[in-house]
Amino acid sequence: MKIKINKDNADKIESALAAVNGKAVQFTIRSASEVIAAAELIDARLAMLPKKDRVGASGGYIGAGPSAKAYKYRAVTTSLLIKRFASGWFMISAARSDVYPGDNTPSIFITITPTQCEQIKARSVVGFHVQTPDAKEANQ
Repeated sequence: MKIKINKDNADKIESALAAVNGKAVQFTIRSASEVIAAAELIDARLAMLPKKDRVGASGGYIGAGPSAKAYKYRAVTTSLLIKRFASGWFMISAARSDVYPGDNTPSIFITITPTQCEQIKARSVVGFHVQTPDAKEANQ
């Protein structure tokens, strides 16, 4: 599966989600708007990179589970794998996942390329002066 995540593809996204979720409803991701929101959340975490440099990053999103302690057993949710291409975010896969009571916030993971990692490191120290061992010894 490779579906571009946007409003124009809402029917395709929702059809794929319906096929994965089956009869499960309560904790599953069922709408294109939820997938779009997940992509926006993952994209926001990569905001320190220019959009053109986000290509190749991927993200996972696992829906929230029950918060009530009275809910004693596992619940079915939806997990998404999305990937950034030059033209935007694409849903690569959707699958059923199990969540348990107390897993009441969505789980997010992001995978970046080594180049993106280096760019993020470099941007994170902009505005700082980094001491080198020689400079530190010279100041003592």
